[in-house]
Amino acid sequence: MAFDAKVLQVLIASPSDVAQERDIIPKVIYDWNAVNSEHEKIVLLPVKWETHSSPQYRGNDTQEILNEQFVRNSDILIGAMWTKLGTPTLKTESGTVEEIEEFIHSNKPIKLYFSSQSLPNDVNIDELQRLRAFKKTYQSQGIYGEYSSIDEFRHLLFHDLTREVHKYKAQTLSEEKKIIEHPILSIDASDEKKN
Repeated sequence: MAFDAKVLQVLIASPSDVAQERDIIPKVIYDWNAVNSEHEKIVLLPVKWETHSSPQYRGNDTQEILNEQFVRNSDILIGAMWTKLGTPTLKTESGTVEEIEEFIHSNKPIKLYFSSQSLPNDVNIDELQRLRAFKKTYQSQGIYGEYSSIDEFRHLLFHDLTREVHKYKAQTLSEEKKIIEHPILSIDASDEKKN
């Protein structure tokens, strides 16, 4: 049966070395929706560049095109990283970092996870050092999650999404309560003419 729900767009941000995580995140979101959406009146919609971007030519700033098409409209960011930071953009160290910075500047929730799985034999040391520097910087400004297996990542993400939805609902309820307590005053034009 149909039900009314608020849709929250969940941006999936990551470099190319976490393809398995990129596949798992939408599945976890769909699992969360199946269990919680009707009761919570919230539907989480996974947003990825692979599914939400469309062809556009600007000449030089591909990431800004993505930012305009779907990054800025998203409500929650889920980021996953392992051995790479990603491809640099015109503004920052990588597309993933630029998306995270967009969310920081907009004061939107960020769920960032780092894999602690064994490194592959062909790891790029320069990329790994860039990632570790970013992780150190992020650590001084926020809290991130770590996972040692895909199953652990799946479990963490499911529970963190639940916490984030509860936080969102509490904030929304608080804002609605403020509106009810402090209604906007209206002036009737006919009252003005009487004075």
